Amino acid sequence: DASSDAGITDAGVDAKLDSGSADSGVMDSGAIDSGVKGTYTVGGTVSGLVGTAVLQNNGGDNKTITANGPYTFATKLDPGQVYSVSILTQPDGLYCTLSNKTGVVGGASVTNVNLSCVAPVNCKSIHTFDPSAASGIYTIDPDTAGALPPMDVYCDMTTAGGGWTQVFDH
Repeated sequence: DASSDAGITDAGVDAKLDSGSADSGVMDSGAIDSGVKGTYTVGGTVSGLVGTAVLQNNGGDNKTITANGPYTFATKLDPGQVYSVSILTQPDGLYCTLSNKTGVVGGASVTNVNLSCVAPVNCKSIHTFDPSAASGIYTIDPDTAGALPPMDVYCDMTTAGGGWTQVFDH
């Protein structure tokens, strides 16, 4: 008999590969695949970053980013697989957003999951970025890297819709 059964374990799932059959799929976490692992990358471009941000793809593939420019996650995906990128850690003093953060891998690498970071110029910009932000002390940069240094202010996020900037001179 040309077929021989070999036990294969992948991600804690035991399966059998029957080398004599026409279907040579390997079971991986409950799904039969073609045996080819990770064809395409997921990534994009970073702009406005000063410091460190951590992105996460599909709840576990973390990517630490410390510079502007292109990035890619280490784990490659096959056509038809879903990607879902989130910001795990925001950089200090900046607010970052992702564009095109979810989708399905097609016939090429995904290169448009872009991270864009900005320094808040006032409390309204913080409130717009994060409507659930609590009232408190925040650092803003009113002239975005101009002559004025960033400053700590009190942001009232509840009165009249929120986003009020209060500057104190001690």
